[in-house]
Amino acid sequence: MIKALIIENEPAVSDYLVTLLRRNFADVEVVAVCDTIASSLEAIRLYQPDLVFLDVELNPPETGFDILRKLASIDFKVIFTTAYNQYAIPAIKFSALDYLLKPIDEEQLQQAVKKYLHEKSATSLLQRDSLLSYSHGYDHAKIGLPTVGGYSLVFVRDILYCQGESSQASLYMKDKKHIVVNRTLKECEEMLEKFGFCRIHKSFLVNLQYIKQYHKGDGGFVLLEDDSHLDVSKTYKDDLMSQLKKL
Repeated sequence: MIKALIIENEPAVSDYLVTLLRRNFADVEVVAVCDTIASSLEAIRLYQPDLVFLDVELNPPETGFDILRKLASIDFKVIFTTAYNQYAIPAIKFSALDYLLKPIDEEQLQQAVKKYLHEKSATSLLQRDSLLSYSHGYDHAKIGLPTVGGYSLVFVRDILYCQGESSQASLYMKDKKHIVVNRTLKECEEMLEKFGFCRIHKSFLVNLQYIKQYHKGDGGFVLLEDDSHLDVSKTYKDDLMSQLKKL
C-alpha cells in the first residue's frame, strides 16, 4: 500500500483529491490531510508517507516550500498542487515528481501518480539487482544508481556514506568524489542496509565498515576513516550502538 499525505488548506480541493485517488488507485491510501506547516511536519514524522500532494500557498505567508525547507531530508516524492504556474521553477529545485494546476484534472492526476508508480517499480528492480549483487559477497557487490546525467555503477565497498539532500541523495566515495543520485535517502537505505549500512540521522546513512570512532553526546557523532564527522541523532543512536556491537 502506498501512503499518501495531502497538504491543502481548501477543504473542497482536498476532498476532491481524496475522491479522485480512491476512484483511480486502490493501492493508494490517504493517511492524513493537513493544512498547516506544524500539522504537516507532525504527519510526515508520524506516517512517513511515500507520496505527498503539496499545495504551494497554504495560509499566507506560509507556503508548501516552507515545509520542505524545514526537513533535513525528503524521504518521499512530491506532487505540487497550486492555482499558480509561477511556482514551477522553485518546484523543480525541490525535484518535484510533478506539478498539477488547480482545478485538478483527473487525467493529469492519473499521469502523475503513474509516474510515481513507474519510478517505484524501477527502484524495486534496483533493489532486486542489489540482492543479486549481494550474493557475490561484499567485496564484489555493485549497485546501479540513476543520476542526473545517466546511470552509475559503483562498488558498495567504495561508498563511505550517503547524505539526503532534498529528494535526492549524495553518495560520498573513498576516492573523495561524490555522486548525486535521483533517489531519496530512504530508497538508498532500502538498497544498502543489507550491505552493512546504518541510518544514523535523518540526513545520514553510513557504511559501518568505515566508522573509526563514536563519540558520546546528546546523540553523539561518528568519525569516519576519511576524518568526516557525522552527527548521530538520538532517534537512531540505539540502533547504531546495536550494529556496532555486532562488528
